[in-house]
Amino acid sequence: MDRLDVLVHTQMAQLRQRVDSDLRRRSPDVQASHATAAARGLSAAIVDMTDAIDSEERRLMSRRAERARLEAASSVSIILLAVAVTSVLAIAVIRTDGARTNEVRRRNQRLAEEINRREEVQAQLSQAQKMEAVGQLTGA
Repeated sequence: MDRLDVLVHTQMAQLRQRVDSDLRRRSPDVQASHATAAARGLSAAIVDMTDAIDSEERRLMSRRAERARLEAASSVSIILLAVAVTSVLAIAVIRTDGARTNEVRRRNQRLAEEINRREEVQAQLSQAQKMEAVGQLTGA
């Protein structure tokens, strides 16, 4: 915007100098017609400056819209990446937990087998003790 302000002020000053210079050299009627022409020229210059400002604003708005689009695309990409990383971590945790669960199941199975084996041995020992007791009673 500062460049445009400087450009507008420079153009206006140059136009004023030309008009003043021309007016000093001419008669009042000629001065009036020249003033009108100068005003038209100044008006055209203002329109040109306004068009330049509008063009610059459109260019800036276009750049801002492109930046906003890129930022939105980047945000979507970051969100998708976060979802992917979270999914991978969740799968890793599930697999790890699954492996641990399987290990716990195997150990529980072994414990159950050991308990059954000990109960059988205990039952056999009890039976043997009973047989020994009966043998001692009958042998005595």
